Amino acid sequence: MCGIFGYVGKQLSLETLVEGLQRLEYRGYDSCGIAALREKKLFLQKRSGKIAHLRKQLDSKLKSKTELAILHTRWATHGKPNKINAHPHIGCRRKIVAVHNGIIENFLPLKEKLKKQGHRFTSETDTEIIVHLIEEYYKGSLAEAVKKAITKLDGSFAVGVFCVEDPDTLLVARKASPLIVGLGKEGNFIASDIPALLSFTKKVIYLKDGELAVLKKDSFFITFFSTKFLPELFKNNPFGYFWQFVLYCSEGRVKSPIDYTKYMSCFVFKKNNPKIVHQGKDIFVDTPGKMVEPDEGYIDHPTPKPKHFIKEILKMFTKENDLVLDPFIGSGSTAVACIQLNRKFIGFEIEKIF
Repeated sequence: MCGIFGYVGKQLSLETLVEGLQRLEYRGYDSCGIAALREKKLFLQKRSGKIAHLRKQLDSKLKSKTELAILHTRWATHGKPNKINAHPHIGCRRKIVAVHNGIIENFLPLKEKLKKQGHRFTSETDTEIIVHLIEEYYKGSLAEAVKKAITKLDGSFAVGVFCVEDPDTLLVARKASPLIVGLGKEGNFIASDIPALLSFTKKVIYLKDGELAVLKKDSFFITFFSTKFLPELFKNNPFGYFWQFVLYCSEGRVKSPIDYTKYMSCFVFKKNNPKIVHQGKDIFVDTPGKMVEPDEGYIDHPTPKPKHFIKEILKMFTKENDLVLDPFIGSGSTAVACIQLNRKFIGFEIEKIF
């Protein structure tokens, strides 16, 4: 097994983060590494052997602090257990960084295609194709690039990614390989298993197959990266294309069981107008629409939100004239963001029977 540990937050020392990775040593490994942003520049250190050797190699740098990092322990499957094959891996432009647990079954044909597109590979691993795929799709939105890349992968994976150009964002996605999000006071974390998180937080979310999470310093959201994993309600309906967002923020006053405020859940349809029929009703036609707080949905709301966060998410995943459905009364902030970004918007409350 391999181990993933990552962080985005206010600042932690490299030493503290390496200690988090050490709590995953029980999973077995033959090499390890860390990638972090230090003073807005990429720092990468990896090697074969034990984490203790990595600590010694880091030496005085252990005391330096970072707001964004991913660490990894690798058990060799594709390629020798050496420094070159160790994770994290970086793209040709040294902007995209990724770690991966699992096996990519179609990595060889993907690798050949990427080589023809001009990508240069340095390792023997299946993981390196992930970072180059993301680099190929990256046009300014890391979330959109990750989503496009991982839908090309066959096999199992837990992936952690960051981009030097987006220094306060950590992305993770999971299919048939465990990955956990930890919600802490000093920031948010990712890990392959609970022991790595216990010193930082006891508030965790276990990602499900098909989920992609975007983590910021004090907030995050979770969505699906593939229509294969949509809720049962939507599987047998002739919609064009669909994303679901579930967003949380630590600033809210209304608490969920994990002690974070659930402040937005919305669906995004990208192709044509959707038609979803249930028990003889088209929920878009037969359910009355209501737009709440259309002037400024961020003021005096029972669950206060970061003013620009919803707009940022819609920028990542939508284009002009996409239809955004927020199925909860009280969706004024979503409505405002849609108006400002020229997205179509429907806000209403779905009956429980749906």
